[in-house]
Amino acid sequence: MASPITEGTLAGSPLTSSDINILNEKIYIKAIDYQNAKFVIDYKIKTDKSGTQIPLLFYAKDFKDNFNVWVDGISVNLQQIPDELISTKDTKFQNFSESFNRENKNENESGNSESVMIYWDKNYGIRYNLNDLKYFELDLSEGEHSIRVEYVAFARSDRSGWVKDYSVLYSLYPAKFWKSFGTLEIIFDAENLKTEVTTNLGNPSNGNLSGVAIWNFDKLPSEYIKINYTPPISEFANLLIAIDPIGITLIFAILLVAVHLILIFYRRKKNPSQKIPWIVIIGSLIIPFLILYIYIMSFEIIDSAIGIEAGNYHGYTILSMALYPIFMPVYFILMFLLDYFLKKSFLKIKEQKNLN
Repeated sequence: MASPITEGTLAGSPLTSSDINILNEKIYIKAIDYQNAKFVIDYKIKTDKSGTQIPLLFYAKDFKDNFNVWVDGISVNLQQIPDELISTKDTKFQNFSESFNRENKNENESGNSESVMIYWDKNYGIRYNLNDLKYFELDLSEGEHSIRVEYVAFARSDRSGWVKDYSVLYSLYPAKFWKSFGTLEIIFDAENLKTEVTTNLGNPSNGNLSGVAIWNFDKLPSEYIKINYTPPISEFANLLIAIDPIGITLIFAILLVAVHLILIFYRRKKNPSQKIPWIVIIGSLIIPFLILYIYIMSFEIIDSAIGIEAGNYHGYTILSMALYPIFMPVYFILMFLLDYFLKKSFLKIKEQKNLN
């Protein structure tokens, strides 16, 4: 089966030139709905030199809309690093060399592309090559400047449970390579989410996770930001989940078997001398099939009760029908034995009445 996880947008802090100091990073995240979140990230930077330069490198892919960047309030265009560039050496990206191959400084000597590992979750990192990144180039004066980044991200979704679990991810890992790190402010606006929200950031400095939460740090709190939430579902859907497909199947199985037993009882009582009542044979063919069918359909019933946020990830439940050749004979033998004992009992009663 395909993976139940849809990665969504993977974004994070940029890589910085060795001429750049990050004085402040402010990350504002607003949940638009359960599937999308708007990011507005403001950087206060200080450059050590003036002239045409590349201050930041971004990993910018898989966004819902455009990835927009402004420098001192003026929009700039991002460019893709050319595919043929696999090394920062002797290029206009040489001031970023310290961010690449930190795990293995000699990695690019064999001709491999220089790369950087970026972590998006615990034990989940991806190695990116230089030419996977984007940049902008412009004339900056020495001193302080402001940079704003805006985009709409797709939330990561996990369908392995009954209800989709969503998470918004933002990697802080590249900030470990910055020349300097000032302060970090993270704001999460959860007002559009009518559900419980959790994060890996600890308790907020101000506000709360049911509205607007604010965190302030003077060092990296983690290698990544992870915000988790699960859409609310109806009480009826929660009840069905609690009962479980096996429970639903057992309830219907008890009802079906009870009806079958009653019919066998009255049929045998009416005709004690009959060899094998048709109700035993027909019921033994149909009821095992219906029980397995109800088990399969119970997943659909629960998913329908949950609605559009149902995980719909249950494997090949239709394979349950493979149990029919085993289940049906066992059920038939049990019903046959029950009918046999009923037959003996009713014949004995009939004989006693005849004697009297």
